[in-house]
Amino acid sequence: MVPLDVTRLGRFQILKHLATGGMAEVLLAHAQGPYGSEHVVIKRVRRDQAQDPQFVKMFMDEATLAASLQHPNIVRVHEIGTDQGEYFFAMEYVHGEDLRRVLMEVNRRRDKLPIALVTGIVAAAAAGLEHAHNQRGPNGQALGIVHRDVSPANILVGYDGQVKVADFGIAKAALRTVETQSGTLKGKVSYMSPEQVTGRPVDRRSDVYALGIVLYEVVTARRLFKGENDFLTMSSIVQGDIPLPSLLRPDLPRILEDIVMKALSPSPKDRYQSAEELRVELEKFTHAIGMRMSNGSIADYMRKLFGVRAQPWLTDTEPTHTTTIDFDGSASGLVQPSQAAVQQQAQPTGGRAGDNSPIAMSRRVATPRPVSDAGSLAAAGESSWIAKPPTGTGSGQPLAWSQQQPPPARRRFGIVLGMTAVAVVAGVMILIRSMNHEDSDAQQVTPATEPVASSAPTAAAGKTEPATAEPATAEPAQPTTPAPATAEPAPATTAETAAAEAAAKTEAAAKAAEEAKAAKAEAARLAKVEAAEKAETAAKAAAAARAEKAEAARLARAEKAEAAATARAEKAEAARLAKAERAEAARLAKAEAAAKAAKAASSKPVAARPATTKPATTKPATTKPAPKSDDKWDPNSLFPK
Repeated sequence: MVPLDVTRLGRFQILKHLATGGMAEVLLAHAQGPYGSEHVVIKRVRRDQAQDPQFVKMFMDEATLAASLQHPNIVRVHEIGTDQGEYFFAMEYVHGEDLRRVLMEVNRRRDKLPIALVTGIVAAAAAGLEHAHNQRGPNGQALGIVHRDVSPANILVGYDGQVKVADFGIAKAALRTVETQSGTLKGKVSYMSPEQVTGRPVDRRSDVYALGIVLYEVVTARRLFKGENDFLTMSSIVQGDIPLPSLLRPDLPRILEDIVMKALSPSPKDRYQSAEELRVELEKFTHAIGMRMSNGSIADYMRKLFGVRAQPWLTDTEPTHTTTIDFDGSASGLVQPSQAAVQQQAQPTGGRAGDNSPIAMSRRVATPRPVSDAGSLAAAGESSWIAKPPTGTGSGQPLAWSQQQPPPARRRFGIVLGMTAVAVVAGVMILIRSMNHEDSDAQQVTPATEPVASSAPTAAAGKTEPATAEPATAEPAQPTTPAPATAEPAPATTAETAAAEAAAKTEAAAKAAEEAKAAKAEAARLAKVEAAEKAETAAKAAAAARAEKAEAARLARAEKAEAAATARAEKAEAARLAKAERAEAARLAKAEAAAKAAKAASSKPVAARPATTKPATTKPATTKPAPKSDDKWDPNSLFPK
């Protein structure tokens, strides 16, 4: 266990040391909150870096940036603070593993991640990135956040199935007050986009490319870009040809392969224009093949890989595994740089790079590979391509082809061409050897016949046969003396030559038979390989057909359900209208009946009532005396007193 040099930062009590990065130390801590004890991860500036004010400012910018992002698929930042000169921030603890560790375990088991989990994990990461890309400041202005370090190490997969993107530490946004210097090698080189490598402006589509690399590696469980140094890795990114992932995983559906390759388009305008577009395409694919993405399925798979693990604050044991970026254990990535880049440090022609671009800076410190290097194709030639040991399925077929092995079709052509050349050379050698033997026989037969011709005049002169033979052997001054001596062993030499020639012919015939047998065996093997490839192609076609059939069935079911829903709605509307019409008819009938009743009642004759006479009462008349003419007019006389 790493000893702690601090036991408390602010309100957080430090429990144990988890890791040390390039910028900060990662510590496990807990604090008493309003709802009980909470465990967090503390990121603290390393003491050897704390003396640099610009570095501290960059660190605090990271914390401020991360604290502004609140999304289920992004690691939350709870608090930013300082304590006795220690700069730190506290973020949520995710009980799980990063995607790099998941891929290491999958490779150790020689397995592949299920397709549904692949799409679920990458779609969740895309959702988190989309939220960060759309983040706005207090004034409503877009911050233009770009993560620029999307990699398996920064995608966390929890044991509960949740997926979160972590470490926006090198993101370049308007919120930052300390801008990342142009050309500084920030982020993991193997997950840079072509425009990031060549020093061109980056935007959200650069994160889409990096997430496309992650998607490729999660699908195949292999590293895509990895060279002997940063320069060769960047050269592969800019100029290298990306092999189809189905070559490494034959069961990969064609639709998903198209999604992967579109996300990895070298030109930003040809990629998905946002992480949201990539997420939507992944979800459409899973629905088309009848799969469902859920946190529960991811959690079940995590328990299958790692078992049930206790939280680190419940145990004192340290993690026993060592996690590196090379989760597949390969010496190089699938994409190889050009030979000009390997031997001459030539920059790729796929994109113009400035002098302060990352690839130009890495080129100045890179060392070219010697021409005599066994790994160099120029030194070893095409015949040095070899296959790596099979990994992954145990079927005997390699899952990947390294720099020393071409694709199967090219390898077959090389083998056949080499065998043909060997056969031609052997035939020419046999022909030359046969011609040499014939010339040697002719030279040996000629001296053997000369003594016979020279003995004819001797017999004609009347000398005896012994006298003729004796001077021939006793006369050293004549130049023809050695000829009879050579003629005597000629028959034996001719017999040996014939035997040697027969043995050579037999050996050549045996060799030709062996070569024919080997050629026949190689042809049978190649036929078997071609049959296997045809079977794989047929299986892929069948899988694509099943996927298309399933999609067609799904669409048919959807159309049928929509038609049924429309029919039910039309039927319900018709019933409603009929009911309304009946109610209106009943209302009208009732009104008409009421009108008829009123009319009938008004047309009946009214019976005359007998007149009643009231006796008239006479009231005695009262006379008022007339005013005197000589009286004056009094206004008050109009009102009675």
